[in-house]
Amino acid sequence: MLPADGRFPRWAYVAFPALAVMFVALLLALSARDAPSAPGGAAEAIPESAAVEVPSSAPREVTMEVAGLDAAGWRMNLRNAARRKEWSAASDAVLTLLRLDPTAFRDHDVQAALRNTAVGLEDAGGEASDKFFDALSRQSGPDGLDLVYDVARSRAGTKAGKRATEILRRPEVMMAGSPALKVLFDFREASCVGRRDLFSRMSEQGDERALGELVAQRDADCGRRDPCCYKDSRTLAAAIRSLKARLAAPLPAASASP
Repeated sequence: MLPADGRFPRWAYVAFPALAVMFVALLLALSARDAPSAPGGAAEAIPESAAVEVPSSAPREVTMEVAGLDAAGWRMNLRNAARRKEWSAASDAVLTLLRLDPTAFRDHDVQAALRNTAVGLEDAGGEASDKFFDALSRQSGPDGLDLVYDVARSRAGTKAGKRATEILRRPEVMMAGSPALKVLFDFREASCVGRRDLFSRMSEQGDERALGELVAQRDADCGRRDPCCYKDSRTLAAAIRSLKARLAAPLPAASASP
């Protein structure tokens, strides 16, 4: 209400502004209490989606494919091409499968398709066969040379088998072979007397293929006067026992990375 003469007392001109300032200060204080607390509370403001974001460096499962097919698809391509005697397509399938999954060649059907492909290509001759054997022996590392040995051993009487053997006899080629392959081929090439000297090395460096060779030598139907008869050889028996034990032993655990 206004005073009768329209004027406030002198103290009012001081008190009213002071009250207004106090009222504004009170509002500011109340709003500050409801504001987000300092840096410690900032984590609560992080969106939920950011909290579960996968780092870009996280490992991801990658399925290897070539021309839209994985190893299983190329394995089927190889079998089908070999069955139809389409050796060029089978050659492509062998080399592609070797890149995707070398362990596929442990399968009996895949092994048979590989051998038939090598024989078919070499019988036809020409650039396709050259490209095939060159890729296996010079561009595919130890896994490729293992396939060359398989052809040499399983198709020994064919042109492909003979070519595979000649390839493995080249020192510059065998440099890329695994120790297991090297001792295996040395054993195959050695004389009867020379094989006796390789029993120990076969047990130390050989794999399942070496074990098969040693057991075959032990179980061969031969006479004692035959220089290639080892059925009574204690050295051979010891080598077989040692190799079996080594192959049965668990692989050493990989050392942790620093």
